[in-house]
Amino acid sequence: MKEDKFELLERTALDDFELIYGDEEVQKASFMIKVNKALEFIKDKHKGQKRNITREDYINHPIRVFNILSALNVSNDVLIASLLHDILEDTKTDYVELNYKFGSEVADLVKECTKPYLDLDSKDALTIKFADMLDNVLDKPNKEWIKKRCNMIRGGNNGK
Repeated sequence: MKEDKFELLERTALDDFELIYGDEEVQKASFMIKVNKALEFIKDKHKGQKRNITREDYINHPIRVFNILSALNVSNDVLIASLLHDILEDTKTDYVELNYKFGSEVADLVKECTKPYLDLDSKDALTIKFADMLDNVLDKPNKEWIKKRCNMIRGGNNGK
């Protein structure tokens, strides 16, 4: 796929920024650009979706997962993937589009956290999934739902 004008402009602006401010500031600016890009992406893709229990706009959930993980010492890719963690499962977005827009590291993490691919082999994917589950637990008033999820983590078969 061809590089779009925005990405070319972004890369050129960051090159100029690095000359003036140095590499560390460029990395911070680059990360913020990626966060904004991910936020715009999920805002568009989850448009009109609501959470099942609370009926709030769905976009609030991945933002809370991002906030949970931002308090930890995780990579920028993990943080970006946390914003996108439900995109393959809950929208018409496919892996190819996700990989093109956010790179293979982020796309692979999202895929690892997604049904039916759910393959939590990496520490990063597990970290995202646990933050996702924590937000889901805080969102659910039903103790039985929480008990089922805890049993699932322990390896019980009635956590479905």
